[in-house]
Order: sequence, then structure tokens, then C-alpha cells
Amino acid sequence: MCAIYGEVLGQLFANEIILKALLAVVVITASAFLGHYLVVLVLQRTLVVKREAASKWIGVFERAIITLLVLAGSISTTVFVFAAKVAVMHFRVKEHSDPKSFTEYVLLGTLISYFVALLFGFVGRFFWRTLL
Repeated sequence: MCAIYGEVLGQLFANEIILKALLAVVVITASAFLGHYLVVLVLQRTLVVKREAASKWIGVFERAIITLLVLAGSISTTVFVFAAKVAVMHFRVKEHSDPKSFTEYVLLGTLISYFVALLFGFVGRFFWRTLL
């Protein structure tokens, strides 16, 4: 029975398309969720501002989209994700009691998040090209 499962798994991993899809899923997931903890770690050490729960998920999806675009070779398209976030945050800054600190917090978090997503995307792209 184990030999059958081993053979099936061997055939699955011998298929280049499945390996590339698996690599893409791993890299995008790592970027989205591990990137969240890296951003929170840096922000907690530099600024003390409470975040809303929804912004956590916005960051997760933002990193996943950016990483996916880098893996797909569409690196220049990633700036649109960045621009959309900046446009939305423009309205939130006006509502905040301390606009300067809020702007610094959002900008720092966005730049760190963007860098982490690019980093994961480039690492995934490197493995995509060299190993597969």
C-alpha cells in the first residue's frame, strides 16, 4: 500500500506543472502570512499605534498579490497595488486625530510590507527558474 502512495507522489512531483504550482502556493502563502509577522515586529519596535483588525487582512492579501505578480513576471504591475493602498489611506489620514504619526505608521508599514512581498516573490522566482 505504501509503495502505491510513493509511486503516485513520485509521479505527481515529476510533473513540472504541479511542482511550479506547489512552489507558487508555498511562496505566496509564506509572503502573505510570514510577512505579516515581520511587518508587525518592525512596527511594534518603532511606533506605538493600535491597528484595526481589517488592516491585518488587507496586508496579507496585498503581499499575496504582489508576490503573485512577481512570480508571474509582472513586477512593474506591483506599483498599482501600492498606489491603490496610498489612495485609500489618503482619506483615512484626514479622519485620524494625529495625522502625522498615522501617516508615518502607514507609510512605514506599507513600505516594509511591499519590500517583504517583493523579496518573497524574487526568492520564489529564483527557485522557479533554477530548480524547475
